[in-house]
Amino acid sequence: INAALTAQWEGGGVGLALTHARQLTAHMTGELGYVLGPNSGVSLSFAHRGLRTSVLADLKVGVQALGVTCVAVRQVGEKHHVRCAAKLGTMGIEVEGGAGRRLGEGTVGYLGV
Repeated sequence: INAALTAQWEGGGVGLALTHARQLTAHMTGELGYVLGPNSGVSLSFAHRGLRTSVLADLKVGVQALGVTCVAVRQVGEKHHVRCAAKLGTMGIEVEGGAGRRLGEGTVGYLGV
């Protein structure tokens, strides 16, 4: 179990954020966050990290925004991966797909559409 309380100055005033993260299973974590201030809202996210596949789902509900984000990454080789992402929210719909290759330690090349 992990918890954090942070305060930050935003353009319109001070914002407080409370985050609670928890290991749900051996490969899955969940996080619940609350934000108070000019951009108040609630977020809920789940992440599953397996040997070759990582999936992240995030739901945000707030005063200025509402959205769902999903990202899936699959290792297809020792240095190659494919990525698929989708966002749906008050600002519209975004869909992304692409592939990447590890070029060196800490360096990745990625091409996406």
